[in-house]
Amino acid sequence: SLEKKQDKEDQIFRDASQLKNSLEQYIYNTREKLETQLKSYYTEDEKTNLNKFMDDLMTWLYSEDEKLYDKETLQKNSKNMTTLGDKIYKRCNDWNQLNENYKKFEDVLNDIVEKLGIEERKLAKKEFTYLTPEDVNKIKQLIEDAKNNCKKKQETTGKAKLINIPPVS
Repeated sequence: SLEKKQDKEDQIFRDASQLKNSLEQYIYNTREKLETQLKSYYTEDEKTNLNKFMDDLMTWLYSEDEKLYDKETLQKNSKNMTTLGDKIYKRCNDWNQLNENYKKFEDVLNDIVEKLGIEERKLAKKEFTYLTPEDVNKIKQLIEDAKNNCKKKQETTGKAKLINIPPVS
């Protein structure tokens, strides 16, 4: 029916409008973040190309082109920009996640050391504990090994350029 056809056309227009708005927002946010939180995570060529892709897309988005409300055309015309932009965002997120994981790992080790200290004090007072002095020493060695391994990985990542993917996960 005519009404169903009109509803379908309206939905297609709404979907395309929503995509167009999200692309505009993506460009706005990315431009702002390029000079702040993303600054260390791209090469100059990537920045130049991304800015060109964003400029070209914005020019097109504000043109009178009939295809502005065609979802497939919007996706096609924004593909280069979103592919490169998403690559930079992912790189930034991967590095941030890695650093967050180092911190979480350190927190877990500190928690274990604290709990081990409680058990060690019980042993010293001859109170009941499931651990033997040998167990405590083995656990201490494992913790020390884990800390040293983590420190080596942090040194490795500290030398890496943030424009690369992290050298450890």
